[in-house]
Amino acid sequence: MANVVLEFFICGDNPKHVVWADQLRQACALIDVEHCALEIVDVLRDPRRAEAAEVLATPVLIKSLPHPSQRLVGDFSSVDRLFARLGLPLPVARAEHGCREGVSNGACIDPCGG
Repeated sequence: MANVVLEFFICGDNPKHVVWADQLRQACALIDVEHCALEIVDVLRDPRRAEAAEVLATPVLIKSLPHPSQRLVGDFSSVDRLFARLGLPLPVARAEHGCREGVSNGACIDPCGG
């Protein structure tokens, strides 16, 4: 069973949403794919799911585990900052590099030299 359960609600093929969804997938894989469950939900394709989750705006990330559950809406450009706000372990790549801003697509966001 996953220790971290996340749902990321996006709207269609919005380029930013697609990039952020990919970054969240990568971050979950770095944590440990067996312990981090991430589901990407397109509200245009599955409006009932969005309604059931009471999603009023996109993008929104819902963390149901670990408790307490949380919702974040807005800018998801820094996965490390996002995970820190949710109280989740930071992706391994950040810890390995020592980056201040984290790792995106396998490269440091800030000039840490990693």
